Amino acid sequence: MKALYFDCHMGMAGDMMMGALYDLLTETQKNTFLAMMSGLGINGLEIRPVSAVRRGVRGIRMKVEFFGHEEQAGDYEDGARFRTVNMRLRDITHVLDRLELEPRIREEASAVFAGIADAESKAHNMPVTEIHFHELGTLDAVADVVGNCLLMDMLKPEKVTASPVNVGQGYVMTAHGKLAVPAPATSYLLEGIPFYSGEIESELCTPTGAALLRHFCSSFGPEPHFLEKHCGCGCGQKDLEAANVVFAWLGTTK
Repeated sequence: MKALYFDCHMGMAGDMMMGALYDLLTETQKNTFLAMMSGLGINGLEIRPVSAVRRGVRGIRMKVEFFGHEEQAGDYEDGARFRTVNMRLRDITHVLDRLELEPRIREEASAVFAGIADAESKAHNMPVTEIHFHELGTLDAVADVVGNCLLMDMLKPEKVTASPVNVGQGYVMTAHGKLAVPAPATSYLLEGIPFYSGEIESELCTPTGAALLRHFCSSFGPEPHFLEKHCGCGCGQKDLEAANVVFAWLGTTK
């Protein structure tokens, strides 16, 4: 069986998953993926995979830029992220419907965003139709989700699993103010998924990362016994005291 396993000892974010999956592609597949992303029809979007090193570990840092600007992990602190476009689920559905995508990819991406909307609805006690996605509704999150759905379709694993998820600790600044890690929406998305708080004071698992894990993974636990495997590594934006990377193992199991 062709299996994919995520090592989430440093959590999960959409760009980190995308970097790890991209790292597993052949050179031809990499060119195809980048061409598909540039042809989506999202004005100003550029996906730039760059080689990066986190505490001596090499990986792919997937930069998602709009008109040359990339959202930074610390943008909340000065309110910059709040000036981005806020969307409701219907707005995101409208964006996805207009993209040049195969129907199956559009359905996967829509399902991921529906999961986020449901979690936000529970977290804020509001109807799904009234939820504003704030940072999750910006177009970079759309690119993250669509990119990962495309990569999964290209790699075609028959089974996807992951380790328990390190969510980090401390606080994160959001559109709703300063919240404890994991943020409420992330906590709802991780229901039924084993997670823990390590020693690193940072938000390691984002709502988008949690939603992608919840959508694609059928179970969480130890790494399966691979007969042979290949490793992909995705680097996060932050340079933390431990290597801020996600590993993806793709191979054959019994």
